[in-house]
Amino acid sequence: MTTQMGFDEKGIKPCRTWESQPDTGDRIVWSVDSRDGAIQGPLDFQFLQGKKILLQLGPQQIALLTHAGDLSAVFLEGSHPLSIGNRPEQIPPASELIFLAVDRPLTFTWNQGTPLWISAKDGQMRCFTIHGHCVCQVSRPAQFFAAFLRNGADVGEPFTLRVIDALVRACLEKVVDAALGGQELSHAALASHVESLVPEKLQTPLQELGLLCSELKIRLAQDSSSPQTSSTGQSTSDRVNRG
Repeated sequence: MTTQMGFDEKGIKPCRTWESQPDTGDRIVWSVDSRDGAIQGPLDFQFLQGKKILLQLGPQQIALLTHAGDLSAVFLEGSHPLSIGNRPEQIPPASELIFLAVDRPLTFTWNQGTPLWISAKDGQMRCFTIHGHCVCQVSRPAQFFAAFLRNGADVGEPFTLRVIDALVRACLEKVVDAALGGQELSHAALASHVESLVPEKLQTPLQELGLLCSELKIRLAQDSSSPQTSSTGQSTSDRVNRG
């Protein structure tokens, strides 16, 4: 028998909502290659109804079991014999698995045209162009699922990375706004502040998204001296949420 991990609002914890079945030798072995991406899936169990599978996860691999859009369990490194069916002790066929390679960095590169929106004293949002990059890793699978993967139809590394990129920049905007406290800085002073940001400054807002920032290098582009303004008051976070 294997131990699966459930979760609540406080994170991952051991649970026994259903039982893994003993390995009888009559099963399908299923594994993933982390080189194929940090986020893979979902694996639909419908075609495996009535089957037994042996889920094999390597070091730093995690599988998220979902059902009806909710996270049911988190599987960690090891072998997990699973039975798919409609009995109470089985995994429902309508369930899906999403695979995470948590050791693979999620790297976001920002160059010409990447916006960073900062609040101005007049209530408008000023848009600056940034250059640089940010490296993150998944640190809290349950929170990461809730933030990015709950809509199973949208799961896929390219799409998810675009959403993460936008929300990481939204966190940057919040950090910069909080530090400025409503002050109107010169472009040089603002550039100096932005360039001094370190990964630790993003830890608190990123924790809510299940992410950990390991590297952050950012600067304002020279052409940001005459920033755009928006009277809509929309930050990156607003545009992501409405998009």
